[in-house]
Amino acid sequence: MTSDAPRRTAAGDDAVARHAPELETAARVLLAAVDGKRSLAILKARFNALVPVETILERLARAGYVELPGAPAPSPAASPATGAAPAAAAPAPATPAFDLAVARRMAVRALTETLGPGGDVLALQIERSKTATEFATLHAKALGVVRAQRGDDAVAAFLQWSPAPPTA
Repeated sequence: MTSDAPRRTAAGDDAVARHAPELETAARVLLAAVDGKRSLAILKARFNALVPVETILERLARAGYVELPGAPAPSPAASPATGAAPAAAAPAPATPAFDLAVARRMAVRALTETLGPGGDVLALQIERSKTATEFATLHAKALGVVRAQRGDDAVAAFLQWSPAPPTA
Protein backbone atom coordinates (compact mmCIF):
# COMPACT_ATOMS: atom_id res chain seq x y z
CA MET A 1 0.00 0.00 0.00
CA THR A 2 1.37 3.42 -0.87
CA SER A 3 1.25 6.08 1.82
CA ASP A 4 -1.40 8.14 0.03
CA ALA A 5 -3.58 5.26 -1.13
CA PRO A 6 -7.06 4.82 0.32
CA ARG A 7 -7.69 1.27 1.56
CA ARG A 8 -10.91 -0.73 1.73
CA THR A 9 -11.95 -2.03 5.12
CA ALA A 10 -13.55 -5.43 5.74
CA ALA A 11 -16.94 -3.70 5.44
CA GLY A 12 -15.81 -2.23 2.12
CA ASP A 13 -14.69 -5.64 0.85
CA ASP A 14 -18.08 -7.04 1.82
CA ALA A 15 -19.91 -4.17 0.09
CA VAL A 16 -17.96 -4.78 -3.13
CA ALA A 17 -18.56 -8.54 -2.98
CA ARG A 18 -22.33 -8.14 -2.57
CA HIS A 19 -22.72 -5.11 -4.88
CA ALA A 20 -24.05 -3.09 -1.94
CA PRO A 21 -27.48 -1.79 -2.95
CA GLU A 22 -27.36 0.84 -0.18
CA LEU A 23 -24.57 2.66 -2.03
CA GLU A 24 -25.17 4.90 -5.00
CA THR A 25 -23.64 3.58 -8.21
CA ALA A 26 -20.80 6.10 -8.30
CA ALA A 27 -19.81 5.20 -4.73
CA ARG A 28 -19.91 1.47 -5.54
CA VAL A 29 -17.71 1.92 -8.62
CA LEU A 30 -15.20 4.06 -6.75
CA LEU A 31 -15.19 1.64 -3.80
CA ALA A 32 -14.39 -1.23 -6.17
CA ALA A 33 -11.42 0.76 -7.52
CA VAL A 34 -9.97 1.34 -4.05
CA ASP A 35 -7.36 -1.37 -3.55
CA GLY A 36 -4.73 0.14 -1.27
CA LYS A 37 -2.34 0.43 -4.21
CA ARG A 38 -3.91 3.21 -6.28
CA SER A 39 -3.07 6.60 -4.85
CA LEU A 40 -5.66 9.31 -4.40
CA ALA A 41 -4.09 11.12 -7.36
CA ILE A 42 -4.59 8.07 -9.60
CA LEU A 43 -8.20 7.66 -8.50
CA LYS A 44 -8.86 11.34 -9.13
CA ALA A 45 -7.23 11.18 -12.56
CA ARG A 46 -9.36 8.18 -13.44
CA PHE A 47 -12.74 9.25 -12.05
CA ASN A 48 -12.79 12.97 -11.18
CA ALA A 49 -14.10 14.00 -14.60
CA LEU A 50 -17.22 12.00 -13.84
CA VAL A 51 -17.71 12.02 -10.06
CA PRO A 52 -16.43 14.07 -7.10
CA VAL A 53 -13.83 11.53 -5.92
CA GLU A 54 -12.82 13.22 -2.66
CA THR A 55 -16.41 13.81 -1.58
CA ILE A 56 -17.42 10.21 -2.25
CA LEU A 57 -14.30 8.83 -0.56
CA GLU A 58 -15.02 10.97 2.51
CA ARG A 59 -18.57 9.59 2.68
CA LEU A 60 -17.27 6.05 2.25
CA ALA A 61 -14.72 6.65 5.03
CA ARG A 62 -17.40 8.03 7.40
CA ALA A 63 -19.49 4.95 6.67
CA GLY A 64 -16.55 2.66 7.44
CA TYR A 65 -16.01 1.29 3.93
CA VAL A 66 -12.56 2.82 3.37
CA GLU A 67 -9.66 4.21 5.35
CA LEU A 68 -8.19 7.39 3.98
CA PRO A 69 -4.47 8.12 4.37
CA GLY A 70 -3.84 10.34 7.38
CA ALA A 71 -7.46 10.09 8.55
CA PRO A 72 -8.57 8.65 11.90
CA ALA A 73 -10.35 5.30 11.89
CA PRO A 74 -14.11 5.60 11.20
CA SER A 75 -16.51 5.50 14.12
CA PRO A 76 -18.91 2.54 14.34
CA ALA A 77 -21.92 4.90 14.35
CA ALA A 78 -20.98 6.43 11.01
CA SER A 79 -23.79 7.15 8.60
CA PRO A 80 -24.09 5.25 5.30
CA ALA A 81 -22.56 6.75 2.15
CA THR A 82 -25.79 7.04 0.24
CA GLY A 83 -25.65 10.60 -0.88
CA ALA A 84 -25.68 12.77 2.23
CA ALA A 85 -23.65 15.92 1.96
CA PRO A 86 -20.35 16.07 3.85
CA ALA A 87 -20.73 17.45 7.39
CA ALA A 88 -17.94 20.01 7.09
CA ALA A 89 -17.88 22.31 4.11
CA ALA A 90 -14.58 21.70 2.35
CA PRO A 91 -13.28 24.04 -0.31
CA ALA A 92 -14.62 23.07 -3.71
CA PRO A 93 -12.06 21.22 -5.82
CA ALA A 94 -11.07 22.69 -9.15
CA THR A 95 -13.32 21.53 -11.97
CA PRO A 96 -11.54 18.65 -13.71
CA ALA A 97 -11.01 18.62 -17.45
CA PHE A 98 -13.63 16.78 -19.47
CA ASP A 99 -12.27 13.47 -20.78
CA LEU A 100 -14.34 12.50 -23.83
CA ALA A 101 -13.07 8.90 -23.96
CA VAL A 102 -13.97 8.26 -20.31
CA ALA A 103 -17.31 10.03 -20.70
CA ARG A 104 -18.19 7.90 -23.74
CA ARG A 105 -17.33 4.67 -21.90
CA MET A 106 -19.35 5.66 -18.85
CA ALA A 107 -22.35 6.77 -20.94
CA VAL A 108 -22.36 3.53 -22.93
CA ARG A 109 -22.14 1.54 -19.71
CA ALA A 110 -24.97 3.56 -18.16
CA LEU A 111 -27.12 3.13 -21.25
CA THR A 112 -26.48 -0.61 -21.37
CA GLU A 113 -27.21 -0.99 -17.65
CA THR A 114 -30.38 1.08 -17.93
CA LEU A 115 -31.91 -0.02 -21.24
CA GLY A 116 -30.18 -3.30 -22.06
CA PRO A 117 -30.23 -4.27 -25.75
CA GLY A 118 -32.86 -1.60 -26.41
CA GLY A 119 -30.15 1.04 -26.09
CA ASP A 120 -27.62 -0.56 -28.45
CA VAL A 121 -28.13 1.78 -31.40
CA LEU A 122 -27.80 4.89 -29.26
CA ALA A 123 -24.82 3.35 -27.43
CA LEU A 124 -23.06 2.86 -30.77
CA GLN A 125 -23.73 6.47 -31.70
CA ILE A 126 -22.28 7.63 -28.38
CA GLU A 127 -19.20 5.42 -28.85
CA ARG A 128 -18.62 7.04 -32.25
CA SER A 129 -19.01 10.63 -31.06
CA LYS A 130 -15.89 12.64 -31.92
CA THR A 131 -16.41 15.94 -30.10
CA ALA A 132 -17.69 17.06 -26.72
CA THR A 133 -20.53 18.90 -28.45
CA GLU A 134 -21.60 15.79 -30.37
CA PHE A 135 -21.34 13.75 -27.16
CA ALA A 136 -23.43 16.30 -25.24
CA THR A 137 -26.16 16.14 -27.89
CA LEU A 138 -26.24 12.34 -27.77
CA HIS A 139 -26.11 12.33 -23.97
CA ALA A 140 -29.18 14.58 -23.88
CA LYS A 141 -30.89 12.26 -26.37
CA ALA A 142 -30.02 9.27 -24.17
CA LEU A 143 -31.54 11.01 -21.15
CA GLY A 144 -34.75 11.55 -23.10
CA VAL A 145 -34.89 7.91 -24.19
CA VAL A 146 -34.19 6.66 -20.66
CA ARG A 147 -36.87 8.96 -19.24
CA ALA A 148 -39.41 7.86 -21.87
CA GLN A 149 -38.74 4.14 -21.44
CA ARG A 150 -37.89 3.79 -17.76
CA GLY A 151 -38.92 6.98 -15.93
CA ASP A 152 -37.26 9.56 -13.68
CA ASP A 153 -35.71 7.03 -11.28
CA ALA A 154 -33.85 5.45 -14.19
CA VAL A 155 -32.67 8.90 -15.28
CA ALA A 156 -31.20 9.45 -11.81
CA ALA A 157 -29.42 6.08 -11.99
CA PHE A 158 -28.16 6.88 -15.50
CA LEU A 159 -26.77 10.22 -14.30
CA GLN A 160 -24.90 8.52 -11.45
CA TRP A 161 -22.99 6.49 -14.03
CA SER A 162 -22.80 9.17 -16.67
CA PRO A 163 -23.12 12.76 -15.39
CA ALA A 164 -24.19 15.39 -17.86
CA PRO A 165 -21.20 16.80 -19.75
CA PRO A 166 -20.07 20.35 -18.97
CA THR A 167 -21.56 23.08 -21.09
CA ALA A 168 -19.28 25.52 -22.84
